[in-house]
Amino acid sequence: MLADPLSAPVPDFQWGRYTISSATLLSKLVADDNLAELRRRKTQLTKHVLDSVCTMTTPDGSVYTNLTALPLACWFNYTDCAELLLTADAEVNTAVVGTGPSGRQEGTVSPLYWAVYHQNRALVGMLRAKGARTDVGTASALDAARLMGLSDWFSD
Repeated sequence: MLADPLSAPVPDFQWGRYTISSATLLSKLVADDNLAELRRRKTQLTKHVLDSVCTMTTPDGSVYTNLTALPLACWFNYTDCAELLLTADAEVNTAVVGTGPSGRQEGTVSPLYWAVYHQNRALVGMLRAKGARTDVGTASALDAARLMGLSDWFSD
């Protein structure tokens, strides 16, 4: 599998209790936090590859779609992996769509939302430096920061 290009599809796989499907090798390497392999293949991190999406299903049956590599890295709080993707110009304002077990859309979140959720100030700074907006998603990063008492992170 590691000889395949980053855009190659991979079989569905488990990450902890989550099932990741319709993924590429890039998504698998990000989920595995395989930073060494990602660094080795940095020249393959083209817009086409970075924009490839996967789907994640949670144990309760919620489904998250439009999940590119950067939101995946931020969801898992993989700062170094996210930084590598950012240096390759991954889209910072992607809205991941969440659908509940009933099939009803519950909302959208951004990579910045997940950085705030994990209280990862370094990652928040990296995303903001690349143009991440605080208002992306129905559950925005700014709303999350306010709820968590971190509004001062966005006082610029």
